[in-house]
Amino acid sequence: AVNGAKMKEWRECWMAANFGMGYEDNVGLCKVLVLSSTDFPDFRISIENGAEQDCESVMIMEPGRKLNDEYKNIEKILNEKGECSKTVTREEMLENGRKLPMLVKDVIANKKEKYSSKIACHTNLCIYVNINASPLDMQAIRLACKEYESTFASVWLIGGGYMGTLFTSEGSKLQSIDGFMEMPRH
Repeated sequence: AVNGAKMKEWRECWMAANFGMGYEDNVGLCKVLVLSSTDFPDFRISIENGAEQDCESVMIMEPGRKLNDEYKNIEKILNEKGECSKTVTREEMLENGRKLPMLVKDVIANKKEKYSSKIACHTNLCIYVNINASPLDMQAIRLACKEYESTFASVWLIGGGYMGTLFTSEGSKLQSIDGFMEMPRH
């Protein structure tokens, strides 16, 4: 199962790689070390100045959506050319865009509950947004999540070819990105 424990490590590797490529493309050179044998942190990032920092990753999706279901029914999603035939309507994207600030807030709240403040304040939280949403309103997301702005060293949003820093606090060693920056396809 894609959602099972066996695939957790692969998802974390994939999210860490996306974060590292996006950071390097938009900020500066970095190295990402995936810590697969630990529950915390998911990965560690080292930046040009030699600073290292722990990172936790989490994927956010539409409520009720399961990756495993999509893979089980892949033949229904792909057309005869092997291209994705599943479409999302403009209305669905707008509705997802309206829901996104609260979905992000819930994810941050759940991660805060999981880790003590001593750990969280020195950890970067990387949220991979696996939702077709429009518009991506960083200000609306920041406003919804304001109560958590100093919980983690930094909170990042990644997905759909973009990356941005939601919050950065004193505990962060990473340079932030204001707004959303495009991530080149690799």
